[in-house]
Amino acid sequence: MAAPRAAFVLGVTGNMDPIGYGDFPSPPADPAPAVGEIRDKVFAVLDWLREEGGCLDPATGRFTAADSGAPPTDVHGAPWASHGVGSLPIIVLSSLAPGIDTLVAEAALDYAAEHDAPVTVRAPLPFPIEHYPQASTFRSDHERARLAHLLDRIRDQEGFVESRDLFPVALHPSLDGDPVADLTAPTARGKRRYIRYRAAGEYVASYCDLLLAIYDAEHDGAPSAQRHEHDLQESGTAAVVDAKLHGFTHDLLPVQNAFDWADSGPVLHVPIERLKRTAPKATAADRAANTGGEACPAPLAFSHPTDCRPADCGDQCDLADPRWQACGEGIFRAIVADLAWLHHEPNRTKPAKEEAALFEMLGEHAEAASIAETAAPDFDLDTLARARRNVADINGDWDARVKGSTLAFFVLGILGVVALQAYENIQFAGGAQAKLPWFILTLSLLVIGATVHYLFKRQREEDRQLDSRVVAEGLKVQFYWLVSGIGESVASRILQRQRGELSWVRAAVSSVTFPHGRTVAWFGGLALGEKLALLRGVRAGWVKGQRRFFEGKLHAFEARKHSLHDLAYTLLLTGLILFLALLPIHTFHHTAPFAAHASDLAAAGAFLLCGLGIAWFGSDRGTHPGAVHFWRYFFPHRPRRPGAEAAAWWPIANRILVAAALALLALGSAFTWLPGCHMGCGVCNEPWQWLNLLKNFALAGGGLAHLWGARKFLAENIRRYGAMRALFDGAGEAMDRHLALIAREAATHPPAGAESDGARAAVAAAQELLVTVGVEALAENAEWLLMHRDRRVQPVMPGH
Repeated sequence: MAAPRAAFVLGVTGNMDPIGYGDFPSPPADPAPAVGEIRDKVFAVLDWLREEGGCLDPATGRFTAADSGAPPTDVHGAPWASHGVGSLPIIVLSSLAPGIDTLVAEAALDYAAEHDAPVTVRAPLPFPIEHYPQASTFRSDHERARLAHLLDRIRDQEGFVESRDLFPVALHPSLDGDPVADLTAPTARGKRRYIRYRAAGEYVASYCDLLLAIYDAEHDGAPSAQRHEHDLQESGTAAVVDAKLHGFTHDLLPVQNAFDWADSGPVLHVPIERLKRTAPKATAADRAANTGGEACPAPLAFSHPTDCRPADCGDQCDLADPRWQACGEGIFRAIVADLAWLHHEPNRTKPAKEEAALFEMLGEHAEAASIAETAAPDFDLDTLARARRNVADINGDWDARVKGSTLAFFVLGILGVVALQAYENIQFAGGAQAKLPWFILTLSLLVIGATVHYLFKRQREEDRQLDSRVVAEGLKVQFYWLVSGIGESVASRILQRQRGELSWVRAAVSSVTFPHGRTVAWFGGLALGEKLALLRGVRAGWVKGQRRFFEGKLHAFEARKHSLHDLAYTLLLTGLILFLALLPIHTFHHTAPFAAHASDLAAAGAFLLCGLGIAWFGSDRGTHPGAVHFWRYFFPHRPRRPGAEAAAWWPIANRILVAAALALLALGSAFTWLPGCHMGCGVCNEPWQWLNLLKNFALAGGGLAHLWGARKFLAENIRRYGAMRALFDGAGEAMDRHLALIAREAATHPPAGAESDGARAAVAAAQELLVTVGVEALAENAEWLLMHRDRRVQPVMPGH
């Protein structure tokens, strides 16, 4: 099975007492009409996500396939166009409480079996599974039996991992306690168990891309404005939906960012009828007897989070405002489409390289890789390393495409300048008719260049390259945090202020790696020597590897910047010299001096150009690992050596001499070789026209060289890569100090869990350092993306 790159996460929340649910030890073969209707709507939502074409009618909750003559779709009205994610894995998050949680989980498993679809159920629970049936949530033996039946089906899923797919939701350290005691422990406002119910509900809402809320909104708690903002005892569906739309509870979950508003998708409300809590509490007998009931006729409805409100939608704008709906719909569809794109990208990683992914990530540290492999299957760090390798190779492929398209565009631009100059400045023997082919060539190059640019934008080559780079970096940082026993989430750390650009990136990284705290206990239970080996692997594979990467990139960008600047200034200076040479020709029509010494001028220019190249290339040998551009033969880059004074005159003199050599060569060529050069339909006999053409070409070439450097953000990349190299330099030195202390403590071979306070402090310090380094790496990567990317989705203030 290929390593996953992304998944769509569908969360579910809803009432525990929908009409017709009943009290059965397993799903009845002939469910009540209302329950069957809920199941059909869950199937319709899954079809709406997966199928290519077709639409979901919110009035009926039915999906209509594309080949059934369905009416045209309208994303802001009805019906709703499908998303066509195809084989993109869909993870259904359900806390498995009786009622809607159970019904949707059962429906998802049925859908996966009937459609052979990559739909799986993952269960974030309020309590560990061995204690969950004892909670007051389950009021009868039949409900506990139905839970056991559902758990068996979940465990039978292909690739099931207990710690990943069936786990208790941890609380923030300030709230955490004994989950067994919390089943009955009182609080000032109620029971401690309600806090854990609330945490499980918010966890589902926080990690899903779409929250499927199947509930009776009219009888499920107070409206948002009347709800106590920090009342953790409110654990109903309305509270979860409110948190999804308006902001999650601060310091309830252990992993979340500092923003309180949502960044993980809209709410799809499916109205139902329920045994109202406002009436006397229903007994088990009442629930068993109430198996009938018709489906609620109210239509499905979307609500988009607060951060989807557009700038032109004022404070009085509510969730139902068409502008709010349109903005949220656009963002949601862009996120889903990008997740599907990443999943469907072909695997470009060679099998041998994929097999060695874990070894590569840990700096080829054999002991660390061996220990990391022991974490499987509970944590499967090898699969995460493979996923990171896959996405990195996807990025490499798109990077090559972008470079090819960009180079083609600039080459076409240069050829267009040449063709235009030939058309405007060369007088052919055949007259105007002889110039027609050059006009056609100029127009053709213009059309081809525009087509290349259009295809570049339409295929979103640069977006794909940039996005895959950020996803690969996110997976890399998450891998190193997991292998180091750090429970932080990359998705909550990637640059938060850009919802449109990075929401899908956060969703992709999160879907592959959550729940994030799984390796904390595993790492903590290792012997100190094993922790040391893993941290050494992280030091070699990440800190040292990144330092080496930024060092190489810094040198490459410096060389590229200097060579481009040298080329640009030299061509511009050459054009200026030729312009000055043309002044006496245009003013006095006096070309005899040039014509008389044309051969000497050309020979002098060629000799000077070659001589300068040989001398300077030879003197630069050994100061830099190879040439970046072919013209560095004439413009060698000399990095400043430690303690050496910078020779400010050297690059200026270099440019002047090379420009003089090029100008002499152009002057000599214009008066000797070029006038006799055939140009297709005729011959040009005016040397000054050739000289004018060469002057224009030099000026245009200098401008394009400057534009290329600006397009590649060379100066900005040098600044950023220099800062990141220094960061990893310092991190490496600090990491070495922590590792040395751990190594001294590990030499005494203490048993696991019996380390000294100094050893625990050193491990904690190393982990804290890795968190800081990871946050900086993510910030640098996200800023790099935003610097290069054209905005296509309105950026609004985000959260997660």
